[in-house]
Amino acid sequence: MSGAPDSAADPRDALAPIDCEGAPRDVGFAQGAGCSSVLRSDYGALPLWTRLAHRLGRVDAHTAHVARDLRRHFPHQSESIEGIARGAGVPASWLSATLAHQLAVHPPRWTGGVVAVPARRPPEALAASYLAARVSPHLVVRRSRPDGNHRSIEVTLPWLTSALGGVNEVGLAVTCVPGGRAPGDCTAPALLLVHDCLARFGSVEGALDWLVGRPAGGRAILFVGDASGEVAGVEILGDERRVLRPSEGVLVEAGGGGREAEISKRLRESPPNGIDALEGCLADGGVALRLVVLDPADRRLGVRDALGDRRVRWFPV
Repeated sequence: MSGAPDSAADPRDALAPIDCEGAPRDVGFAQGAGCSSVLRSDYGALPLWTRLAHRLGRVDAHTAHVARDLRRHFPHQSESIEGIARGAGVPASWLSATLAHQLAVHPPRWTGGVVAVPARRPPEALAASYLAARVSPHLVVRRSRPDGNHRSIEVTLPWLTSALGGVNEVGLAVTCVPGGRAPGDCTAPALLLVHDCLARFGSVEGALDWLVGRPAGGRAILFVGDASGEVAGVEILGDERRVLRPSEGVLVEAGGGGREAEISKRLRESPPNGIDALEGCLADGGVALRLVVLDPADRRLGVRDALGDRRVRWFPV
């Protein structure tokens, strides 16, 4: 059973990857152990009666429905929640409630823009899919090594079994923008699809076929890109699915408000040939963003802080 590397606990290197490998509970245990101080602090900040209810396993009706659908449609991630709870020493019911309410009831506005740019022929240094995100201070870089499935490098949150985005060893990049609840048969949030998709597939078309038929709930947009340079997306609205293809060479999701058209125009007028140019296209009135770059061609993920050290830190699969 793997735990977090010693450097993960070093406050000077908050992005040191946590290695999570093995069976689902082992993967979760490693993440929980590596993020235990954050998770215990967040749990300890809850009112006493709320903590007691979670210790007793009591949850509200929505959380119970999400947990039921998680076990049914994402059984490995349901087991990983148990592992995170054990590794961090917090109740699994609290993690389930956090998943249910953070993603379905109050989706995090962790992103300030997601852009997928198809590779040119021949591919440029950054070939397929790009992600710019306003992320939690407790962003986790995770190396996922699940038994019997593809390995991947991912960014996630301490309590989250899935990833916000990642790249796997066979050259598929996946990311998701969650958008809250929507009527439908399944209540397990669509963001959970990111991890399972990375574990199974290596191409855009294979991932799309699976994503359009896989049960998941709420509103979300998932972007996929592969090492060949192809990109696409899937919009999820409850039980409905819509495949998205690049328009005039780009695919953009920026939370509405007309920003998609603005960013698309910038990208068409000046196609990015590097990270500086990409970040410039995604600029939002001077709002500071941490940039996360998914590079399926080289099987790596890069993170650049908005302030201070502006270098990109690359993490290979």
